[in-house]
Amino acid sequence: MEELLSNFRFRELAFKVQKLKWCADWNCTTCGAKDLRPRLEKFTRAEIIEGLRSLSQDFVDNPNSLEFIIFCFYSASIFKNGYDLIEELKDTPVSEVLDRAITKSYRKRNDE
Repeated sequence: MEELLSNFRFRELAFKVQKLKWCADWNCTTCGAKDLRPRLEKFTRAEIIEGLRSLSQDFVDNPNSLEFIIFCFYSASIFKNGYDLIEELKDTPVSEVLDRAITKSYRKRNDE
């Protein structure tokens, strides 16, 4: 029951971020994602991962969701690079977003 409630609260937060267009930029130097960050910090790593697993393909496909999903990757990733989430998010709608984010980050580091 607790997991179900946590998933509901996570999805509620996800849709709120999308609807209210809250800043979800992990590195924001203007507001520091002041609306999202403290709310997401209330979730455990396991709850964030389970919440990401529960997001629908329609939510993931919405361009307004991308920053929120990536913010969640950073929040849940132990090493802040996403590699440790690959297996846990495998075969979910967000796994493709994670793969693209890791590939983009890897290319950026190698181009520098």
